[in-house]
Formats: sequence, C-alpha cells, structure tokens
Amino acid sequence: MRHVHLLPAQSLVEGLTRAELLDFSRRARLRLPARSPKRAMVAALTRHVAIDELADRLLRFFPRRLPPGRRRAGVEDRLDRVGRLSGEATVQVYSRSNPGLGRMLLSTGDCCLAIRFGTTQLFLENRWPVLGQDVGRIPLRWLYAAYVGKGRVHPAAQAAPPSSRPFILDEGEYGLGNSRLRLEFRRSGPLSFRVACLRYHPRLGRPEYLLLPIV
Repeated sequence: MRHVHLLPAQSLVEGLTRAELLDFSRRARLRLPARSPKRAMVAALTRHVAIDELADRLLRFFPRRLPPGRRRAGVEDRLDRVGRLSGEATVQVYSRSNPGLGRMLLSTGDCCLAIRFGTTQLFLENRWPVLGQDVGRIPLRWLYAAYVGKGRVHPAAQAAPPSSRPFILDEGEYGLGNSRLRLEFRRSGPLSFRVACLRYHPRLGRPEYLLLPIV
C-alpha cells in the first residue's frame, strides 16, 4: 500500500494543483514556498492545519457551480440532494495489495450509483473525512461482478468481472437521505457519513464529495 493512503489529512489536499495549494494555504494564513516540490507543500500544510479544519476549509474553498459553458454529464444524482434511497452496496478495489483506488456501488433500480475513492481503506475505517467522486451510473450487473478470492468470482455475479479485475473488499446494504449515508457491511460493520458536495469536477462536470464520519 502506498504510504500516502495512511495519511488521512494529506489525502484531502494531495489532489489540489500547486496553484490551488498556494491559494488554500494563503487563505489559511500560511506561506508555502512556491518553488517547493508539491509533496513538500502538502506535508507543510498538513503539519500546520488539523484534519477537521482542513475539511471545513475545503467546503468553503471550491465554488459548487459548474464552470461557465459546461453542462452536467448525463443523469445526475447528487448524493447530498437525492431523495431516500436504499439497496445493496459493494466496495471494490483493483489491487488487494494496494486497497486505495476503488469504488463504491450503490444499487438503485436497474443500475448502480458509482463513487470513486482514492482512499478506500480510509473510507471503510469510518474515522476520517474522505473524498469521493461521482463517476455516474453503471448497469446493475456490475454490482457483484468481481473477485472474492484467488480465481473465485462472487457467487451473486451477473456478469464476468471486467479486465480491471476488481476485488470486493466488503458488501452489504445502504440507506441514503437528508445528506446522510448509512451502510451496514459484512466485514466493516455499520458506517455513517454526512455527505457534502465540494465542487463539480472541472473536466468531467460531475460532483465531487467530502464524506464526513458521523460519530
């Protein structure tokens, strides 16, 4: 597993561009050396700002509107606005040795809402704010189309796993409503988050979320 996945605070801001890091630090009344490597800038910022304050500042940092001239991509189901939903859920990753990059699939009707994580393990710990990106709807048949062991496909799979060879880390049920996401997973147990929209991704035009654990 890459070391950065064990650093919850750094995972919140490592996706910022250098210009955004400088702007973000300036608003936090910090001065970061503009010529430093990006990794050093992230480390310096997270040494001086606690993770809860980072999360709060991120919520106020990005404009939540779409860039001018950009339209929403396809059907949009904002997790912080959608009506009550419930159903089955899986969390899948693409490497058992690096359970960082992955996605959560939430079944609804004949499809799934897909949320991508760069810190899937931190999400399952339900202790830290984590970032998630809406990647749209996918067919319901992909909900269990993944491996659960070496060469073993999930028994409920309705299709062969794709070439990316996803592995199911956990599975269970979810409930969503009033900007609250609650999950009951087989291994991780109950998880609960408040969902806040950070911004629309400047390139994809889809929502990016900050998931805040509910203690």
